[in-house]
Amino acid sequence: MSLSQLEARLSALETEVEGLKDEAMYLRAILADLIYSAIKQDKFNPEFLVKQLQSYKHAPYSWISRKEENPAMYVRHLSILKELADAIFEGVEVRNKPQKDTPLATELAEVRLYLQQELTLHQSGR
Repeated sequence: MSLSQLEARLSALETEVEGLKDEAMYLRAILADLIYSAIKQDKFNPEFLVKQLQSYKHAPYSWISRKEENPAMYVRHLSILKELADAIFEGVEVRNKPQKDTPLATELAEVRLYLQQELTLHQSGR
């Protein structure tokens, strides 16, 4: 394969990677918006999602990269979880204004704080 063919192939791959990044960003935004809207309209129970987010802190599921093996991917995965936690928080806040001291609000605040601390720690360590 000639150098020009390799360059053309590399360029095509770079374009595809950028497209996949954009697609992932839009899918994350759509998912966060759907969660926010469902909770806001009282169509979805946020307690289930909060419990799932809490479980990531103690026993991450297989799709989350281990920070030792791939720190950059770990940060990306934490960012996704943080977006989802923020969407849940905002949806719950809109749905029930006076809920600051409820167990759900406390658990969600802890999840968000943990995710933010992990992100801050690992983003600065890059």
